[in-house]
Amino acid sequence: MPELAADLVRSRVDVIVTTGTPATYAAMQATKTVPIVFGSAGNVVEKGIVASLTRPGGNVTGLTFQVGPLKLYQLLKEAAPRTTRGIYLYDPDSNTRGVAERLRSQAEAVNVVWQSVALLDDPKGVPQAFAEFGRGTNGLVLDQASRLQLKADQICGLASQRKIPAVGSVRKFADAGCLMYYGENVDDMFRRSAGLVDKILKGAKPADLPVEHPTKFDLVINLKTAKALGLTIPPSLLGRADEVIHP
Repeated sequence: MPELAADLVRSRVDVIVTTGTPATYAAMQATKTVPIVFGSAGNVVEKGIVASLTRPGGNVTGLTFQVGPLKLYQLLKEAAPRTTRGIYLYDPDSNTRGVAERLRSQAEAVNVVWQSVALLDDPKGVPQAFAEFGRGTNGLVLDQASRLQLKADQICGLASQRKIPAVGSVRKFADAGCLMYYGENVDDMFRRSAGLVDKILKGAKPADLPVEHPTKFDLVINLKTAKALGLTIPPSLLGRADEVIHP
């Protein structure tokens, strides 16, 4: 990614649009002057991508994820009330220590014992991560990082084998066989990022364009997985679903 970003800068592009933390970091390392718009990224202040949401500073702005692990745990508890010991699986290269520590305290709000497990950049990363799960783990929340998305089939497959209900904030997880997805409509986020690009091309500076929040969210429930896990999804939760994947 750093070399690809450097190629764009050498090509004298007017704006660089990115998705996710690794691509945004690569663009930031390649240029301090070419405007950068991230279509989607999480915890952008904690990660040093922008100085603040209202005044980004520098040459970067965009749209940030809003759905956090606490909301996902709440939905998981609603779908699987017996969840008492949960895992937050995350990418250590695109997450911050402060986020993990804050989430640990937030988990107490839904009476869940919290354990954060890092997914390493290794061919055996997924089974190694699952081997770290504490005894009695019966809930799994997935970070939206690209590393986890690329391993969605393997992660959701292992979760199903171990009878662990899993929920993520990216649509790919539900399609791969995890129990639920709740999160931002990323397609809509990128459509809105085009508006920021338009403002920049008309003379606005990224430093003066506040980071925007998503406005559209989707809930997808995989009933095929629920059946395999022996779960009966409450009608109140099913009624809120934007889509249901049937057996």
